[in-house]
Amino acid sequence: MVLGSKDRKKEIKHLIVKNIVSKGKAGIEMMHKWDKNNDGEINKTEFRSGVRGLQPNGLGMIEIPATDVDSVFEELDSLTAHPGKQPGVLNLKYLDETFQKIKQMAIEEEKLLEEIKQTIDNLNERADAAESVAKLTEECETSSKALDDKCSKLPADVQLGAVMVRKGLKVVDILIKWDENGDGELDAEEFRHHARELGVIASDAAFDDVFNSFDRKREGSLDTQQLKGMLRSLQEMAKSSAADLEKQQKALEVLMKKVKKEQMILAVQNAKEMRQAAEMAARKAAE
Repeated sequence: MVLGSKDRKKEIKHLIVKNIVSKGKAGIEMMHKWDKNNDGEINKTEFRSGVRGLQPNGLGMIEIPATDVDSVFEELDSLTAHPGKQPGVLNLKYLDETFQKIKQMAIEEEKLLEEIKQTIDNLNERADAAESVAKLTEECETSSKALDDKCSKLPADVQLGAVMVRKGLKVVDILIKWDENGDGELDAEEFRHHARELGVIASDAAFDDVFNSFDRKREGSLDTQQLKGMLRSLQEMAKSSAADLEKQQKALEVLMKKVKKEQMILAVQNAKEMRQAAEMAARKAAE
């Protein structure tokens, strides 16, 4: 089994923590056995020999360059501080203090790994939510387009009546909005303009046919009473088609509510992730 240098160092540290540090006094006694010359200190050579003899034989199947073992030794050496300390050796008298530091580092590393795992979980949740929003949005847009396409294929008069029903428009409100100059009349050009504003799709000729069907005297304009009668008549004409359109409209509204709900969930997850990232950054800054 061949591991990269970084992985080998992690494996060595893991075995030291598992076989020595976590055993407290028993671990210190084990390291005393590594002191072959009984000078009260462990040098790099003694450390290499001791590490390679750790059980279970997690390292027995791994080819470990001396440089990797030495690198771990140097980390332990840097954690050992005492008066008159000589670099390059581990003084057995101060191993307990060193072990406490190693334990604390292991705890902090475990905590960091848990935070990373939580961040990954949050990202996965956010990805799922984003995918759900995307699918629902696409479905919503498709349904909306299908509804618009269906409406656009209807005759201009039925379209106008259906739009009024779909949008819950009142005749009196339309009269007020359409009579922009307040003269109480509406000509064919104004009719086309306002009908198109509502989303009715038709040619000028189709609009003019609808307009002329109510402008029986060919006066070129409809007064308020004529326009009111036309709009009410168009609403009645659209009722048969409106039932089906209204059903589709309600289904679209339900779908839109789902999209908004999923968007809210995604926003909450984004806020949660940002808060966790800020807390992690604050902890790192305080270290």
